[in-house]
Parts: sequence; C-alpha cells; structure tokens
Amino acid sequence: MDIPVSMTPHTARFSVVFECSTWADDVEAVAGTVDLAQDYGSQAPFAPVITVTLGAATESVQVTHTGSGRFVHVADAFAAGDVLVFDMSAGKVTRNGVTIMPKVSIDSVFFAVPPGLQTVTVTTDADYVASMTYRRRYYYA
Repeated sequence: MDIPVSMTPHTARFSVVFECSTWADDVEAVAGTVDLAQDYGSQAPFAPVITVTLGAATESVQVTHTGSGRFVHVADAFAAGDVLVFDMSAGKVTRNGVTIMPKVSIDSVFFAVPPGLQTVTVTTDADYVASMTYRRRYYYA
C-alpha cells in the first residue's frame, strides 16, 4: 500500500543567528573635547561625530585618534566658514551638509574611540573650531 507524501510527517532543522551586542548606548549624545586627552566615560568603543568649522581657507583637514594612529583625511579647496562633519559611525564626511566622500583619502580609516584616556585631534593649516558629540556605551549582562 502506498502512503501519500501529504500524509507523512516532515521534520526540518535550520539555524537562526541573532546578532546581539553586549552594550547599550546612551539615549542622549554628549559633548566631548577635541585636541585634549579625555576619558569619555564609555565602557565600550564608541564612534563619535566630529564637527570642524574652518576659520580660513585650507586644502586639507585630518581627524586622528592618536592612540591607534587611525585617521580620516580629506583634501579639497576648503573656504573659510566651511563646516566639515566627520561621522565615524556612518563612515561619512560632509561639507556644509553635502557628502564629500570622493575627497576622502584612500588610506583613511573611520575609527571608534576605545574606553579610557584618549585623544582625538584635528590637523589643518587653517584656524578652526572643533567639537565632538558621542553616545557613551555601557556593557550589560
């Protein structure tokens, strides 16, 4: 006697992979310092947003995490008053709200800042005002 396939039980196995982080972000972004050593109070690496407002014309701007040596370098004809935003989390640089990714040096590496005393610097030959915002990260069990 033939048993129809629709009448036989079927069993299948498969894996489900969940990507979970062991940390949580602050709800609000906080301000950090640029060009001075600071313990940012984060328990896990975080990706800051660094804003650089140029006070004079220049041809290059670089943001560096001095501990790792990683940096993001952009080269273009920048004017006084240009606002450059280096978003380390998004891996993106904008000038006055417009992306300038083709101007980012090929050896640039967008970086995260690890816990502890760290320094993030801006290097350019023009006067500038720099600020940083970030969300602290905390480990949880």
